[in-house]
This record gives sequence, C-alpha cells and structure tokens, in this order.
Amino acid sequence: MNKNLFNKLFLTVGAFFIITATPALHAWTYHPAPGSHIASNEDGPCLLTLEDGSQWKVADSEQGTLNRWFWYSGYAPVPVTITPNYAPGTNYGYYLTYQGSYVKANLVASPLLDSPYTVTITGFDKNQPGKRAIYLSNGTYWSVALADWDRIKNWYVNDLIIVGKNSEWFTPNTHILINIHTNTFVRVQKL
Repeated sequence: MNKNLFNKLFLTVGAFFIITATPALHAWTYHPAPGSHIASNEDGPCLLTLEDGSQWKVADSEQGTLNRWFWYSGYAPVPVTITPNYAPGTNYGYYLTYQGSYVKANLVASPLLDSPYTVTITGFDKNQPGKRAIYLSNGTYWSVALADWDRIKNWYVNDLIIVGKNSEWFTPNTHILINIHTNTFVRVQKL
C-alpha cells in the first residue's frame, strides 16, 4: 500500500473516532485539540491544549517526553489520561499520561463553554445530605468519597468539570472530578 495513502487513511479513521467519541468514553480520556500545537520555546512555557479547550502547562523539564508522544506529528491524536499528583512538595498538581509515560502539568486555562467536550455539573443528589453525589452533563453520575465531602460545599450547578482517573491503589474511588471554579478535585466512584 502506498505510504501517503496509508497516512491519509490513518488520519481519516483517527478523525472519525474523535468525532464519534461517546460521552462515557470521553469521561476517561481526552485528546489534544485538533489542529493545535505545543506552544513552547526554550525560554517560554510548554502548553498543551486539550479538545475541551483546557490548557495545561507542562513542566519544562518534560518537554522531551511530550514531544516523543508524537501528539502533533500529523498522526491521529492519542488519548490522554489526567491523574492527580499526590507527591508532597511538588509544583505540579496533575499528571498527563499516555501509554505508561507521563508528564507533570498544571491546569492554566479552563475548558471552553462552547466546546462539545466540556462537562458541567447538572445536579446533586438531594436525597443524600452534603451534596454527596453529583450528576454531570455527559450523562454520568458520581458518588463522592466520604473524606472529600467538605471540598464540594462550594460546588454548584453549571460549574465546569474535568473528569480524570484516580491513581491511588486499593480504593473504590476510581476517578476524580476537577472543579475549574474552585481549583479543587474530589475522588469519586461512578454509579
């Protein structure tokens, strides 16, 4: 098969999967924004824009790792998982992970309100005191970890949310919800 034809086919199939991604799948992974690029130079920040419009500042020391992922090499964007950085004394609150390799990053710009990939809070379970369960606009419903109940007292309907994976071991709380407005995250379990 002709190499150019193969590359075009690969890009077309990749674009199809991105366009047809379901909200449930999207809750676990994100992709670099189509047509975007890493805004960086030797003296400036290394920024990555995801498809929901959120921007992440990647640790300058890890730009080489980011480039090795070939996110912007012309091939279909790779899925990225967002996990919390629980290490004490770090300047970066999250990891962006792709197939076992990761870069440290901080969220520096919120998702765009008009993006089809942006997720918001649509409600709280009124039957549970303290807003312990959260409904999201992507159709998912999450139970908040008991230890994190105090963190959501200032969370409200329509707050922007990014869904990530929880990297703690041996916990039923497999995911995290990052609230853009309060700059906090809670550990959650999908219901």
